[in-house]
Amino acid sequence: MAQKNDKFNDAYRTTSSIAHDIGKATGIKSSSKGGKLLGALAVIAAVVIVIFSGSSLVSDDPVSSNDPVTPITPVTPNDPVPDSGNYEFLSDFVTYDATVTPFTFPESRGIPVYDAIKNAKHSISISIYLLSSKNVLALLNERVLDKIEVRVLVDGTPLGVNTEDEFSYLLMMDKNGADVRVINYTGVPQKECRYVYNHSKYMVVDDETVVVTSENWTTGNMSSNSGNRGWGVVVESNEYAAYMNSIFEKDFTTEHGDVKEIEYCWDEPCKDPVTYTEVKPLKGFETKTYAATVSPVHSPDTSFAGMKAFINSAKERLYIEELSFGAPYSNLEGDNPAKWLADLAKKGVDVKAVLDCKESDANQKVVDMFNKETSVKAAAITGGTGFGTTHNKGIIADSMSWVGSINMTKSSVEKNREVSVMIYSEAIAEYFAGYFNTDFDKNYKV
Repeated sequence: MAQKNDKFNDAYRTTSSIAHDIGKATGIKSSSKGGKLLGALAVIAAVVIVIFSGSSLVSDDPVSSNDPVTPITPVTPNDPVPDSGNYEFLSDFVTYDATVTPFTFPESRGIPVYDAIKNAKHSISISIYLLSSKNVLALLNERVLDKIEVRVLVDGTPLGVNTEDEFSYLLMMDKNGADVRVINYTGVPQKECRYVYNHSKYMVVDDETVVVTSENWTTGNMSSNSGNRGWGVVVESNEYAAYMNSIFEKDFTTEHGDVKEIEYCWDEPCKDPVTYTEVKPLKGFETKTYAATVSPVHSPDTSFAGMKAFINSAKERLYIEELSFGAPYSNLEGDNPAKWLADLAKKGVDVKAVLDCKESDANQKVVDMFNKETSVKAAAITGGTGFGTTHNKGIIADSMSWVGSINMTKSSVEKNREVSVMIYSEAIAEYFAGYFNTDFDKNYKV
């Protein structure tokens, strides 16, 4: 995700609010040159404030890598086998029977997302941090013109990202009949914000299908260009879709003051839209669908309890692959993920971690801590076949998988809107474990 540094977030909200008020008073539109200048000055002012306060501005949610994509050997799970995992904790969470199709980035190039959009019969609802792939936007616009009900909720202030093209496309879609809204729009009073970020990445289609990913839908992740390492699932379940629709409706409403229609935030629709083109997966990549039980988890409501129960259910293996493992969750004292992993490893559980070290040195310190002070085996990863950044937020506990947007950081768990899903399926756990072990084995230093 993108957890901005909290001090930067406060400073940026303040300076952007001032810039917004200046623009309103002087009649300067946000999409004009003057409006863009005001926005740039707001960012510069926020950076200055944070630097003088002694904080770091490192982003923990890079959009995509620029490394070249090359074919990768696909991983095929074995047939389901009996397992002895402890899943009694699921009784504390809502669960639904479903069929689930797992997939990975960069291998899939987002094709399961495209397919879900193309197959929609009457409705598409998307809540996402960053939707900047012009190809995805072009396909969504086609579906709008097909008279499909399309609703989109995007975050208004993604860190370090120019949203000009994204908002122009979204405004064009809105004018064509979609309902596009922005949460945490520029200028929103901090006291009215329910979340620091809407960092979720999910879509509900036709009240029966839910797509959940760890990755933003950017050009790199959703095309033949470079992408990140990430996981995703397509979940078919009317009940689960109804649950996720209720989350969407709660966030989409304008009654709290932190959500505005796209017209309020941008006033120049795209004048030269691209045409949707088919995307092909990396050579050899294919998907399979499995019967499973799923349980929703979302920040800031149920993430901490869900993550703790999920991790501590592991009896044989616990694998995590993370973009960000931040303090205080990376401490070996107290009630936090690092301590849970260390305690499991001490009990003899096979605990492995793959942490991204391409974007920041902070994770390297966590890797060193695990390897030197605990029985956890940790690997620092700076890229792999077809990807540069490991942007994943995935966990495997015995026969269960955890897929979605939730990083192991306090802000992600306790302050953002995030969405993940717990999946009970031996085959799906084996599927993701195959990719995990490939990443781990290539990067673990004994």
